[in-house]
Amino acid sequence: MIDRSNHRRLGTPFSRHRFRPLSVAVLIVLAVPAGLAQDCDPLESQKILASDGDSSDRFGCSVSMSGSTAVIGAYFDEDNGGGSGSAYAFNWDGTGWREQAKLTARDGEPWEYFGYAVACTESLALIGAPQDTHDGTLSGSAYVYRYDSELLEWKPEAKLLPSGGENNDYFGCAVSISGNIAVVGASLANPLGHNSGAVYVYYYNGTRWIEQATLTAPGGGPEDTFGEAVSVWDDVILVGASGNDDRGVASGAAYVYRFNGSRWVAEATLTASDAAVLDYFGRAVAVRDGLAVISAPGHNGSVPDGGATYVFAYNGLEWGEESILTALDEQSGRVYGSSLAVDTDVVLVGAYFDNDQAERSGAAYLYRYDGIEWAEQGKLTASDGRFYDKFGCSVSLFGQQALIGAYYSDVLGDSSGSAYAFRINCQPTFRLAVSGPCPGPMRLSTSHGTSHESVAFLYGFSAGTTVIPPRFPCAGTTINLGSGAALIETAVADEHGTAVIDVDVPSSACSRVLVQAVDLTTCTTTRVTGL
Repeated sequence: MIDRSNHRRLGTPFSRHRFRPLSVAVLIVLAVPAGLAQDCDPLESQKILASDGDSSDRFGCSVSMSGSTAVIGAYFDEDNGGGSGSAYAFNWDGTGWREQAKLTARDGEPWEYFGYAVACTESLALIGAPQDTHDGTLSGSAYVYRYDSELLEWKPEAKLLPSGGENNDYFGCAVSISGNIAVVGASLANPLGHNSGAVYVYYYNGTRWIEQATLTAPGGGPEDTFGEAVSVWDDVILVGASGNDDRGVASGAAYVYRFNGSRWVAEATLTASDAAVLDYFGRAVAVRDGLAVISAPGHNGSVPDGGATYVFAYNGLEWGEESILTALDEQSGRVYGSSLAVDTDVVLVGAYFDNDQAERSGAAYLYRYDGIEWAEQGKLTASDGRFYDKFGCSVSLFGQQALIGAYYSDVLGDSSGSAYAFRINCQPTFRLAVSGPCPGPMRLSTSHGTSHESVAFLYGFSAGTTVIPPRFPCAGTTINLGSGAALIETAVADEHGTAVIDVDVPSSACSRVLVQAVDLTTCTTTRVTGL
């Protein structure tokens, strides 16, 4: 199907320099036993407080982090009256998080809950105020702020409102932002029945934010609460609807949308493989780099209401359930999955009713994918956790940093709130990236492999399981391609562990062929991805 030599088109399949059947492929490398999984070593690095924190602010109710920027919500702050709310912007200066600005709504009023939900990029902050009364009681709004790098200050840029906003929509209950796309949930809107929910997508065109789309759940209905959780990454949006009844009362669902160049299109409806009533699958969601992570805090595992988190992976053709995460010390009623974050092959799950340090002191669980499976890497708790702190009510991940809210902690007064920064110290995972136009010249590249050692690039026409046969490097290793999997080529990684091959892909392979790579020293595999 694909020729890697000088980008020439294929004439006949499986000729020299082309994909060869795995069973007869000659991998000219000596294999060694698979290496041990590399762990994370999470360590608390800072406790963060608002400079003017006070009783009942609930600072830490929401957190978001991107690059050197972090935003933390305090929806019960009283600067514009009781419950008007605020959010704080912080900058990472290389040694710690330093407060930059306190953000409030210019038209803020009591009980609007500004800061109830927050999201940020390096230079943008998106703040939800779900109880704003602009379009009626509890109709809601969201605010965009942009950092001016010349003036070194955050400036209000826009107030986002939904077209057709009504009483009790709760627009702004969930927010997410990626690049020039802002996504806002309105979980109690009524487009498909009472509290069916809706999601609004906004696009920044260089001068202003414009509403681009209104999303509703395919087959949605009353009390689904679609939009209670939202996440966007590049051209993919993930929406939670924990009230969905398709697999039983409040079993829950999540929905994937993808931008096709002109509009947002529903791509998949995700439900748990073991869905049951009152699982509340979709209560929290996170999406990034082909991974969709969805919590089900009501899931009954080894204990009732122990909670579970589901990881779905996109292989370029479809979404499939990859793993079900639960806590090693699973307990009832901890609201495991109250919050979620995902970064490259790392997931953080909040459990804000955990009782390890004191009743409802809270915790968060860190997981890492090692190329084969997901494994718990640590249980994070506050160094000074106390009764009812609710640590884990909100979580965020970026690179080697984690940020976790504890909005009921009492350092500056009853329920003043705090947040904790952690260094998670996770080793990177062996990864495969595909770039270039299909059809046409494409590049397959792996990162974080073994320096100066060989990597095998494989392909197949379906997902499945194939075991590398005896006599070949990494014999016994299971790859995630179906029968008929074949070798494209091997390449030697550079000093940074990066290996690259270039292939010329015909149109017949686009959206049909799956590829995967194997580090022939550690026998670690990448995820499958599509062309």
